[in-house]
Amino acid sequence: MANSIINCTLQKENYTCHINDGKHELIADEPVSLGGSDKGFTPNGLLASALAACTTITLKMYTDRKEWSIANLKVKTEEDSLDGQLHLHRKISFKSNLGEKEIDRILKIADKCPIHKTLSPTVKITTELVS
Repeated sequence: MANSIINCTLQKENYTCHINDGKHELIADEPVSLGGSDKGFTPNGLLASALAACTTITLKMYTDRKEWSIANLKVKTEEDSLDGQLHLHRKISFKSNLGEKEIDRILKIADKCPIHKTLSPTVKITTELVS
């Protein structure tokens, strides 16, 4: 796996940060209610985005390897703070003709994505299959 070097530069606005890896760029910020300009994802939003992207990619790799046909794979993460702990609720949806056993396996594989493994000792993550 290639190492990433991430650069984050604070802009003139209070909390607006330009983030890049030399090839890709994104913006992080805080909402206006917290003194930011609301020009990009919050840091927790970036974390939730990383979980959603990693889960989606992991499930696609797994189902491709198993030659299981799924369509319209979507992963939605909702962030909240419960008792001072970050809680990410993940909702997974897809269309398929798979049986219950295969669908249960897909949900177990979601917990094996690298970002989930990194976050789960300190961040509460719940997963739900939605239609």
